[in-house]
Amino acid sequence: MATNMGNRQFIDSVIREIIQPGMDRLMESRYFSDLRAGKLTTRRIQGFAMQHYIHNMGILKRSLLGQPSTPPMTGRSRRMPRP
Repeated sequence: MATNMGNRQFIDSVIREIIQPGMDRLMESRYFSDLRAGKLTTRRIQGFAMQHYIHNMGILKRSLLGQPSTPPMTGRSRRMPRP
């Protein structure tokens, strides 16, 4: 029971200290401010969509090549396999 409570406190602290500030900064960005105000042009929406499409394709290509989405940790704890 104590472990579950400790886990819950940890999760709450991660949400409060990391995720929520990031979401607040994202929602205050120019893109989302213009989106809420209804000032986005079709060109900006298409650019945003294209940027995310290219990013997602890059992630898919990396996963198909067997490469992790994050750089390997330094030291002996984790090494990338050689091709």
